[in-house]
Amino acid sequence: MPTQCAIKFDSNPNGVFYSGQTLTGHVKLHLDNPKKVKNLKLIISGCAEVKWTKSKLSRRNGAAAAAANRSRRIKRETYMGKEEYIASEVALIPRANDDAIEIPAGTHEYKFSCQIPSNAATSFEGEHGKVRYTVRAVLDRPWKFDQACTIAFTVLQPLDLNHESEKIGQPMKLERSKSFWFWPCISGPMHFSIELPVSGYVSGQKIPITVNLNNASNIPIHAIRSKLVRKVCFISQTPTRKARNEAKTVAKMVTTVTRDKSDQYTQDLVIPATAPTGKCSIISVEYELKVKVKLGGFRSDQEMTIPITIGTVPFGMSPKVEPVSNSSPGFGWSGGMPMPSGVATPLLSMPELPNTPRSPLPYPPAAPPIGFLPPTYQEAMNQSAVNVNDGEPNAIGFQAYIPRYPVYNFGSPLRM
Repeated sequence: MPTQCAIKFDSNPNGVFYSGQTLTGHVKLHLDNPKKVKNLKLIISGCAEVKWTKSKLSRRNGAAAAAANRSRRIKRETYMGKEEYIASEVALIPRANDDAIEIPAGTHEYKFSCQIPSNAATSFEGEHGKVRYTVRAVLDRPWKFDQACTIAFTVLQPLDLNHESEKIGQPMKLERSKSFWFWPCISGPMHFSIELPVSGYVSGQKIPITVNLNNASNIPIHAIRSKLVRKVCFISQTPTRKARNEAKTVAKMVTTVTRDKSDQYTQDLVIPATAPTGKCSIISVEYELKVKVKLGGFRSDQEMTIPITIGTVPFGMSPKVEPVSNSSPGFGWSGGMPMPSGVATPLLSMPELPNTPRSPLPYPPAAPPIGFLPPTYQEAMNQSAVNVNDGEPNAIGFQAYIPRYPVYNFGSPLRM
């Protein structure tokens, strides 16, 4: 049997942690035969990265060409950026000198612990960038390629809707009127409005959309299409500061209009497991609700947009702060709620990076009020798994990874 290695988190099989929390776990190494190594080290890392390449056509003068003639070439420029949150390395096997050491055959276990900085951004995987956190155990072998075992974990930057702007907790209403030109006169007005009880939600919740139609024109209305769009902005740092945007529909639904003169229609758009609203210096995640009224008669559809905030703590949950100690992550879920954490003796200290703001530690919600259930942590919907061992020629095992986000189980949505 070849060398086997596994990295596990204590009391946290899904590997979900909140920023400011303590990550604890162990490395289990199994050897059929004794193995000589220079070192067995553990690397815990976490950073936001962006990268994309842009091609453009450039011109240059040919040495032998006339002044009016120019040769062309394709120029490719790569834009990159990085913001680091965790960067720590520690030797799991102490040694006195640089000589190789022999690990005996059998199963060996090494514990580790690490403080996640309070400014650590939420895990995210996008087309042009990512926020990823990993734990990597590396066997540094003399005169051979290193062997490595890597596992990724999810970090969540809490976003408590109860502590955000009062605006997102207020009812929202957008109205629009449209008249159509029919030579030689103008049609009667088509009036429609969109209403939401609030503009802040969490994954698992339903967005209750109310659409009021009052059609005094002779243009038929066919359907109402609603979709929740995630808008991501990636910002490079080198060679220059550039922005690249990415938009993706995370939820959608269509309602057929049966009476296109005057009526009220309701939709309950379910929010899947998705990254909460948030940003760091190089990646921002925002959401907007787009409601489109589909018209007939070759007329342009009418669309309205409302900004939506996706949080990690819903309206109505009261957070609870517990004292922080060296052996406790410092976050409490009362009422027997499952907590995504573990406790172990700290072996690996993780100092905060320079310029890290020393704000109070954030926290997940405490006991839910009546009618609320604790969240589950589910893999992001419609997201392909990534191989965190990609680029590692001598990886031990295959670790597929999809970030996990809190998903709440709600009943019927509240309407205005």
